[in-house]
Amino acid sequence: MAGIFALFDPRGLKAHRREAFHRRVRTLACRLPSDRLETGDNEVAAVAAVHHGHFASGGVAIAGPILVAVSGTCWRAGSGTLETLPEMAGSGGAPGSREAPDRHGVFGLARADAAAATLAVQSDRFGAHVLYWRQHEGTTQVSSELRFLAEPGDDRPDLEVLGDLLRFAFSPGDHALLAGVRRLPAHHVLFVDAGSHRLVALPREAATHDRPVDEAVIRELDRLVAMGMRRHRLLPGASGGGAFSIALSGGLDSRLVAGAALRQGLSLRAFTAGESGSLEVATAARVAEILGVPHQRVLIDGSSMPDWFTRAVWFTEGRTGIDHMHYLGPALAGALPEGPQLNGLIGEGVMGGYEECLNLIDAAPDDRLRASRDAVKDTIWWPAGRARQALAPPLAEAMDASRERVLDAQQRRLWRAGSFADTVSFTFETVTVGFRVPNLVSQVTPWTDIVSPFLDGEILAFARTLAPGNLADRSLQIRWGLDCMPNFDAAPRLKDGVLIPVRADIPRYYDQAIGRLWRRRRVRRILCRLSGGRINPPETSSFPYFGQWYRRWPQVRRYVDGILLSEQTLDRGLWRREGLASLLGDLRRGREVWPAVGTVLLCEMLLRQMCDGTDRPADPVTPLLAAPPRGAGAA
Repeated sequence: MAGIFALFDPRGLKAHRREAFHRRVRTLACRLPSDRLETGDNEVAAVAAVHHGHFASGGVAIAGPILVAVSGTCWRAGSGTLETLPEMAGSGGAPGSREAPDRHGVFGLARADAAAATLAVQSDRFGAHVLYWRQHEGTTQVSSELRFLAEPGDDRPDLEVLGDLLRFAFSPGDHALLAGVRRLPAHHVLFVDAGSHRLVALPREAATHDRPVDEAVIRELDRLVAMGMRRHRLLPGASGGGAFSIALSGGLDSRLVAGAALRQGLSLRAFTAGESGSLEVATAARVAEILGVPHQRVLIDGSSMPDWFTRAVWFTEGRTGIDHMHYLGPALAGALPEGPQLNGLIGEGVMGGYEECLNLIDAAPDDRLRASRDAVKDTIWWPAGRARQALAPPLAEAMDASRERVLDAQQRRLWRAGSFADTVSFTFETVTVGFRVPNLVSQVTPWTDIVSPFLDGEILAFARTLAPGNLADRSLQIRWGLDCMPNFDAAPRLKDGVLIPVRADIPRYYDQAIGRLWRRRRVRRILCRLSGGRINPPETSSFPYFGQWYRRWPQVRRYVDGILLSEQTLDRGLWRREGLASLLGDLRRGREVWPAVGTVLLCEMLLRQMCDGTDRPADPVTPLLAAPPRGAGAA
């Protein structure tokens, strides 16, 4: 994974700490044959930048007393011109200062000033490039990877973060899994000097939500996306201005990005990962055919989960939700196309995620706050009483308290006079920036560069001016595609397993179709439960379902049970054998508890890798297809 790493001591960095830092970088941060590692030092800091992608972005630069490490690409607002490493080191001031430019892009940046004995660390607007930091023995350590900061044998888990994971599948705060480690929030700067550390939020554009969606808006959106495409086409390393792959789904955003890229003259190769017979794969293949783009079907066989799950946790560090990890199997097997990857990531979050908020536009402040609190729902479902049976009391209490922590944060943000814009911003910054973006980006960046035109501050500012009543059910994206892209409506779009005609005026079509689908699913699930899991028809409408893998393949059951019921797991004091065994029994008999089982499995594997120093893959790099066959005892 491309990243930055920094060690800072305002009193002067001792030689032995500098050497230990560089040894750790070489051991933990450099894994792929194409990795490019750059390092630098001055009197107060040692830094490193690792990049393995196709763009010549990021690195280390020194200008007098200034030392800069950057991963990713930065460009300046308005002009869209790329900011070079010498520019970041030699001019522009510290991040967050009046002299610093308004930086856009997907990046992590650390700037150490030896003359002033200060460190400034900046994150991007969307949290795509995750940064962690901790203070240790008078130093400040910064890393793109949690494992780089871990001290196995000494570190302990933060129970609040574990409680968040077990309820929401992510932690919306700025604490990390390891106690004492913090996560830098999106669009913030961390300032460190000899006396203190300060976390400063960078200013965001005001949200008005008052501009009607009309032809001028559609033309502006088209211009902004085209500008982003041209910017990435001209990046150093984008050979011939093309040769991109695109992760194509059956939905809207990736289809829009593909159409926009083709209009800019980019050469594309599409791929879709899914189970054999998947409606997602079939719909994406139809879209690729309409676009005239070569399409690769990357088929997933759930029986291989024991081969790749440990590596997937190691690479994504728990940022990827348990139901989204199917993508990691083909990635770790080396089955994805080479080249920088286009992605429709968070188009819905930026321009179409208002459906759940529309009834709050004209609500009174008290009603808006009450409705917003009601909208904070658990992501992970646990049967009644099962969490208390499976979790030790301190962890169960942390999980019980996690919802109130999120609600309290929301109430502090919205207060009694919170506006509709405040409500939308809280949801965006908690869920989209706090989970969806790092979730999906962490599945891509270990292997290549990711390019999403919607991860753009100017498009975000544009979206915040639009009247929300015109954005429900993706209407802006649909109108943009119909107006600007030939044959955009020749194939239906897929949403939650439902094929929907690509039109902007189909009242209640989705609600009626999803109702029929859920009724059919309910019948299948009742049959599965009544048969004790023996009737287990595959769910191939959209994403793969891990619970079916558990019931279908003995090797998956042995792998999951072997971890969760092992002495290493139970001796940790966080989990209870009887409750875990009951939960696994629920899953085996067809109850819909995989999110709870899988999240416990994910948490335990993280604790092994980060706190115990075990279950770290000895060879995380070699593609699974090239690795020796797995031994019988490893299943």
